[in-house]
Parts: sequence; structure tokens; C-alpha cells
Amino acid sequence: MFSEISEQAGEELLWALEREIVQRTLGRVRSLQVERKDNRIIIRGFTSSYFIKQMTIQAALDVLGDAIGRKLELDVQLVVLGSATTVRPGADLSAPVA
Repeated sequence: MFSEISEQAGEELLWALEREIVQRTLGRVRSLQVERKDNRIIIRGFTSSYFIKQMTIQAALDVLGDAIGRKLELDVQLVVLGSATTVRPGADLSAPVA
């Protein structure tokens, strides 16, 4: 699907996706990057909430359509505010950060 879209239309689609993510998450994905590489869409950034990460996924599916799901790469990392530490799944978020 996406590989058949012209380069100009592809750039407009990426811009629309980035705008939709910013709008839905109220700008809470920091260092947001949306790019096309080969036949994939790559979304990168940082957030402090699993909910915001889910909103990013939903925005991508709504803008790109369900068919793109297999070609979507999401690299939105969850971070503790005020820290550069990446929170791994299953981490105890109630523990104080050193």
C-alpha cells in the first residue's frame, strides 16, 4: 500500500501522521520523529506514559489504515520524568529514582 504512494504524497502522509500524533497526545511525545525507510514507517520518541504510547499507535493506525500495521515500526520509549533512564516493562515505578 505505502510503497505504491508517490514520494510527494508519501511526505504529505508522514507530515499528516506527525501532526495527528502531536494533536492526540497534546505534544507529550518528546523528540518525535516520523520517517519512511524502505517500505516501513518508523515512529520514534520518548514519553512518560503507556497511555500516550497507545495514543501514538492509534493515531498511526487511523492515519495510515489497518493495512500498514505490519509495516509500522514504533520506537517510543517510556522514560521517567526528569531522568534519561528508560523504564523497562515490568519495572517498579513506585520505587524512588536514584
